[in-house]
Amino acid sequence: MPNLLNFNVIEKIKKATSKRSPEFLEVMVDNFLEHSYELIIKINLSFENKDFDQINKDIHQLKGTAAGFGAEQLSQLCVEIETTESSQSESLIKQLADCYKETKPQVKLAFTTKKSQ
Repeated sequence: MPNLLNFNVIEKIKKATSKRSPEFLEVMVDNFLEHSYELIIKINLSFENKDFDQINKDIHQLKGTAAGFGAEQLSQLCVEIETTESSQSESLIKQLADCYKETKPQVKLAFTTKKSQ
């Protein structure tokens, strides 16, 4: 199982935004977390409706966004879902919410501390 977070990515984002106000990074991270949560809800609804095309689009978007913010485990779970037969992906899709719940506080903490690990 991959690390929960990729601290190299997080540090790069922190460095790239260091000249901006602290609120800028906070809003950026909050937007990422909110958007990710909305995508997970949408993915679950699409699964209930057997809309596999929409699931694939949303999983792909979540994968890239999560990777871009250093949410390594969430991104890798999306990779697994993308590479698993649609009809076999139910258990992986159900793991998204739990992975998000574990990731969210750690992402917030990593972006608010001066130096990660």
